Amino acid sequence: EGERFDFERLWHRSITTAVAAQLISKAIGFKSDETFIAGFLQDIGVAALAVLRKDDYLTVLDEKAVTGLPVTTVEKRVFDFDHQEVGADLLRMWGLPENVYLPVRYHHDVDNAPRSVQPLCEIMWASDRLAAIYHGTGIAKNVLASKEILKRRFGLRDDRANALIDAVAEETTELLSHFNGGHMQ
Repeated sequence: EGERFDFERLWHRSITTAVAAQLISKAIGFKSDETFIAGFLQDIGVAALAVLRKDDYLTVLDEKAVTGLPVTTVEKRVFDFDHQEVGADLLRMWGLPENVYLPVRYHHDVDNAPRSVQPLCEIMWASDRLAAIYHGTGIAKNVLASKEILKRRFGLRDDRANALIDAVAEETTELLSHFNGGHMQ
């Protein structure tokens, strides 16, 4: 049957991203009812592309792995658009509010986000980096990058950044245990 896209991994990563977004928001005192859902849905465009253009999306993942380029760069090369655009368009068509679909649209492109949603986009971007610790390659590099983001962008001290990173794993595992026996990988 050839290569398959790993939807279970995407599901786990989406939960991890949502938990990370919620914890970052709490840590910095950012109030938004949309944080968890925007974090959870931010890669819905990946799922859509993986369903509708499976072979092309597997090519994207292979090329990303080989070149080390950002996934959005490779997606644009293969499709002429990226998963942020697809996800935001879907969510907008489904009637979700701007506070959900705009952060999805700009989670890899915070600087170009409308000012009204920039703080939430920043949280989405950071939560994506935190999820990479648990669902990416190069764990040590991702931990260091995440700590740096939490310190620089959000002003968290080392101990608070470390505690937040640990809490992401704990809360994600707890949440996933309600669905599938609690395995993160």
